[in-house]
Amino acid sequence: MKRLILVLLSSGGLCFCQPATNFYYAGKQKIPIEPVTAERLTKGEFGSLANRRFMQMMAYSIEAEAPESKRLYRIGPLLAKLRGSVSVEFRPDTPPGAISELLAGVKGSAERVESSGGILYRITPSKGASPLNESHKLALDPRVYYSEPDLILFSLRTLGMTPVPQPKPRPGNTAPSDPYFPYQWYLARAGLVNPHIENPTAREFWLDLAQRTSSIKVAVIDDGLDVGHPDFDSTRVQYTNLASSCPRASYNPWDRHGTACAGLIAAVTGNGVAISGLSLRAHLLAFRVTCLLGWDAPRVSDPGDFAEAIDRAWRNGADVISLSVGYENGDAGSITDRLTPAIDRALSKGRDGLGTVIVAAAGNVFTSGGSTAVDYPASLASNQRPIIVVSATTADDRFKTINPLSSNDWGSRKGPQVSVAAPGVDLPTTVRFDERGQLAASTVHLFSGTSAAAPLVAGAAALLLAQNPRLTAAQVRERLRATADPVCDPQSPHDRYGAGRLNICRALNQPQSACTTFSSTRP
Repeated sequence: MKRLILVLLSSGGLCFCQPATNFYYAGKQKIPIEPVTAERLTKGEFGSLANRRFMQMMAYSIEAEAPESKRLYRIGPLLAKLRGSVSVEFRPDTPPGAISELLAGVKGSAERVESSGGILYRITPSKGASPLNESHKLALDPRVYYSEPDLILFSLRTLGMTPVPQPKPRPGNTAPSDPYFPYQWYLARAGLVNPHIENPTAREFWLDLAQRTSSIKVAVIDDGLDVGHPDFDSTRVQYTNLASSCPRASYNPWDRHGTACAGLIAAVTGNGVAISGLSLRAHLLAFRVTCLLGWDAPRVSDPGDFAEAIDRAWRNGADVISLSVGYENGDAGSITDRLTPAIDRALSKGRDGLGTVIVAAAGNVFTSGGSTAVDYPASLASNQRPIIVVSATTADDRFKTINPLSSNDWGSRKGPQVSVAAPGVDLPTTVRFDERGQLAASTVHLFSGTSAAAPLVAGAAALLLAQNPRLTAAQVRERLRATADPVCDPQSPHDRYGAGRLNICRALNQPQSACTTFSSTRP
């Protein structure tokens, strides 16, 4: 997609008048947008100490430049900048004449955007016109999917990762040979294979089926991929950089999130390096749509890039899309509706009409007492939209909640959209850089969050499609739900766990003798 790139802290910038209104529409709902002052930034109201340097830079920018071109806004739980343009997507049955008539009513120029998805136009408001005001004119028309101001969004919370020491060599020829395989306790918790118990039947079944995933494509839409990590097969990776809001190169070493997700799904198994991927032969379609502006700075993204990645993924043959990134909903609902049409196209047109399987993390909470509703686009899940929404559990099968005694803990989001739960605490995966982007002593770090749980379910979906490629997206979700292990929890179990905790072995219709039991033993 053609993109307008804005250098965030340059002395130049787009010029438009201060918005005359304090809202825009997303999903036909009014979303409040509030200007942020430099004083509020420097007081630390919008993030942790890790973001203080960024906040000071942004505060200086607000004070030093013309307010109308450098204004920073608060939209729900996020900070944002307006790009100065408006994106409008029309429904596919809208006649060209009607589109021209609708666009004639806005103040500014409209240009058709080359997109992998629907009928998309970008409006550049005339001098003196507000992008918020112009977005209102089309937002509520039934022929329009969405009409939203183009945004650069800043997320201020991320989870850290912990390096894992190099394990001692294991005696014998136990397969697979990957040195960190004994740490992959979640494989046993999901009923697939126990790294600490010899069960040749279970291991041979998993490894044989995983080899058959060579026909499966899994898209990971995130902050990029460390293709040079020795546990990825670069010949089975297709990398696309769509992150228009990221001012640096195509990949930053401190952007470790997407690499961590991809490793859980498709790290090479049996090569004597790092970990064993769940669906080890799957092709990876890695899309970069977000990044950290620096190792100690917020995450930045443009919702339009997410939508384009989803459309490109299913059009390029993705069988499964793994989404461990999303947007926290504000009090008024989702702060954007840009991803919704793309997700609908993937679910209805992907895989020649069977539907691309979409797995979305429920999201994390970092403070007690606030909203625990699932993030967008996980919040779109319904009977009509069979998105598989994943919450996170601990090694002892408990729903992950915030530990009040910890100053930097997290909990899983929950809600009626949750399909299944999956392990999401301290999962070893393919990360070789530390938080500053420097090579670490280890090629493996521990990864936590619903972001870690979702790739396990995406990998399970890949195995399921390798076994039965004619399953629809809805049937994959139903199969994973129907075979999940029930979890006894008196506190809203369905909102927390969905149908239960993921059991891959049962989903693959294996007899109990071929499945494995969990052991909490650590190497």
